[in-house]
Amino acid sequence: MRLRSFVPIGAVYQIKDTLMTDSINLSLSSDEIEMIVDALEADLEGYVEAAKEARGNNNREDVTTFTEAATRIQTLMSKLQDLVEE
Repeated sequence: MRLRSFVPIGAVYQIKDTLMTDSINLSLSSDEIEMIVDALEADLEGYVEAAKEARGNNNREDVTTFTEAATRIQTLMSKLQDLVEE
């Protein structure tokens, strides 16, 4: 996962990409996981809509970015849903 941060360079900010590969252990209740899944679903819908709009505007770069984000959100949602369904 990439973490984008803004790094000040004089009076200007530069976007810095950092590859995130560390994992963490976190304890959550089923209710908390379901809340996160619900929030991710709303986020996913926004990225899917943004990808459609970008496609309609022939903005390939944004289509790629939004589609990638939607795919990653869907993957995370699936992992979390699997934990609740057990």
